[in-house]
Amino acid sequence: MDFLGLLPFLLIFVIFYFLIFRPQAQERKEHEQMLASLKVGNSILLNSGIFGKITRIEQNDIIKVEIADGIKVKALRSSVSKLA
Repeated sequence: MDFLGLLPFLLIFVIFYFLIFRPQAQERKEHEQMLASLKVGNSILLNSGIFGKITRIEQNDIIKVEIADGIKVKALRSSVSKLA
């Protein structure tokens, strides 16, 4: 098989890499950096759509989030979608 026969497949792979795989990897890296930088007092949005404020961060990746006055829930650090 010659190189010209493989050229379309290589071109498709390069296009997929730059349009799909690379942006997803960059987005995942930014999300991991955001999770690592969380601190008490941050307003956040959980994956469930609940807004809250971090009141405590425990060592085993559990955070306590105040979702209303006096209402606190535990959540995994990884369940934080973004800073609000």
